[in-house]
Amino acid sequence: LEDCRGKAEYDCVVLLSGGKDSCYLTYLLTKKYNLKVLACTVENWMRSPIGERNIRDAVAKLNVDHILITPKPEFLRRFYRYLLLSSKKEDLEEGGHHLTVCPVCAKVMLGLALKEAAMRRIPMVTGGHSPDQVYISFYEIPPEEIRRTWVPPWLNSRSFVAEDKKYFWDPKEYEKQGALPQVLFPFHVMDYPGPAKVMREVVRLGLVSKRNANPRITNCHLSVLLDFLTRSGGYDRGAVAAMSHRIRKGMAGRRKSLILLVLGRFLFRSGLLRHVIRRRKINLAEQFLHLKVEDLV
Repeated sequence: LEDCRGKAEYDCVVLLSGGKDSCYLTYLLTKKYNLKVLACTVENWMRSPIGERNIRDAVAKLNVDHILITPKPEFLRRFYRYLLLSSKKEDLEEGGHHLTVCPVCAKVMLGLALKEAAMRRIPMVTGGHSPDQVYISFYEIPPEEIRRTWVPPWLNSRSFVAEDKKYFWDPKEYEKQGALPQVLFPFHVMDYPGPAKVMREVVRLGLVSKRNANPRITNCHLSVLLDFLTRSGGYDRGAVAAMSHRIRKGMAGRRKSLILLVLGRFLFRSGLLRHVIRRRKINLAEQFLHLKVEDLV
């Protein structure tokens, strides 16, 4: 953190989604470490209104500059449809629809923030991935990976157009600038108190109101759809593995986790999840994607 201080207009970029972890990380970097932060949000056209409200509240409370990067909705529609419709059974069995979509989506969002940082010569990009999100990355994306293009081979398929490449990180655009930004996920090395304590802390700090801190309501509509599809296919092994990881690390209790797992399965089987509790979010995701749940199950 000291190495990035004072080298540009901002010391670092923080990806701010409006969830508890990204709000807490923005607080730590600005108030505890006294860095000049540029908060950055990437629009995916299915963001939760509560997450958007949390962003406004946190930015105002912390008095930081904030930018919104807005890819064309047509690109994101093509992108998400491709990931959903081309998912392989073995990948779904490993971690459900979240594992086939979310890490790829996260890398696009991260790449867009990385482009912004490189353009402004900001030396660091940070994300609030918590230690239980080990499928994304550990503490740092290796510098050699940042020196490689992130344009995937499947972007050459007929599902996409040539212009779509501009949404993916390509270091060739910034070769003449010298050093490229670092990408760090600080919660892997900072003391991370666990999801429940982070929720209480962001409320105590006044970054997020108490009723808006739960990730079940700040997640984007697509995440809710992915959860439903994963349960529909019986692919919740990844969710069970994530719960087990949190229990072993002392970030969650075994009994409460088991209750939540059993309750989630009941809500799905009873139809309450699809038709009552998550009906609006699932419908909004379907409308954006121009797909129905029946097309994806």
